[in-house]
Amino acid sequence: LTIGVSAFEGCRNITTITLPANVTSVGASAFANMAIQTLNWNTNASIPEQAFYQSAGLQNVNFGENVDEFTEVGASAFYYCTALKSITLPNSTTKLGNSAFEKSGLTSFTFPENVSITDPAQSIKLFALCEDLATVDFNGANIQAISKQMFYMSVKSGTKYVSLDSQLKTITIPDTVQIMGVAAFGSHKLTSVTLGKNVH
Repeated sequence: LTIGVSAFEGCRNITTITLPANVTSVGASAFANMAIQTLNWNTNASIPEQAFYQSAGLQNVNFGENVDEFTEVGASAFYYCTALKSITLPNSTTKLGNSAFEKSGLTSFTFPENVSITDPAQSIKLFALCEDLATVDFNGANIQAISKQMFYMSVKSGTKYVSLDSQLKTITIPDTVQIMGVAAFGSHKLTSVTLGKNVH
């Protein structure tokens, strides 16, 4: 079973979506700009780019217990999902796309242990403009680079750039990290940062 590009985009009366295990592919923007509140993802198919783009009411994302070969969250998949406060991705997840959670309502995030970020050009703006994000657990994942603008907190207002506030006040960069990308914490209001011993 394949779900095509923009298949349900803009369908404002659907509040719950359940994908069965026999879904093998989901197209980009398949569920973008919807009024969905609950998602039950029971397939190993990757979440594509802009899958739930601007679906601001999405609150609950549940992965089935047999989802053990899921690997990827695409670029901007949960962009502007402001009601989404938490998400537990399967441990099989290896890749998080650019802006995957940008402007979302996440309050905490734990990296799946198999996620790998080895270059600051990967996972750009992953948590940019996430004002409610208070804690990040790197969870032993293979995070060798803090991506470009990963936690960027500046928006343009008229002709000026304004720094948004964030609940993330302290962070410990794990020893796996070797590179801090350009503007990784640009315009952030952190009060304490502990760098790992291998940052250079």
